[in-house]
Amino acid sequence: MFPATKRQCPECGAVFQTKDNRKVFCCTQHAREWHNRAIVRGAMITPLLQAWRKGRHIKSADVEAKAAASKAFQEACAALDRYNQEDAEANRPQALKVIERRYRSQGVLGV
Repeated sequence: MFPATKRQCPECGAVFQTKDNRKVFCCTQHAREWHNRAIVRGAMITPLLQAWRKGRHIKSADVEAKAAASKAFQEACAALDRYNQEDAEANRPQALKVIERRYRSQGVLGV
């Protein structure tokens, strides 16, 4: 068994101790809420980012495709700003901090 480790729940921000190295959330309900929200948000933002990635290097001759890619990027950014605002209003930890902790624990930050 692993020694007890302090973690911060990505859903509520509560600090909790666990001996299970795989445990991320303080409770099952918070894991479910976080993942459900991620599914809904991802379903909304993925097509926008796919369109942007596909169209960002289109030759300038295809003006409509270039404009559509640009608009998709603007919509994706606006949605991300809304998500960050919603999280702040709900007192959830910032996504950047959650991802930073994840990458740090995986040793992939390289800094």
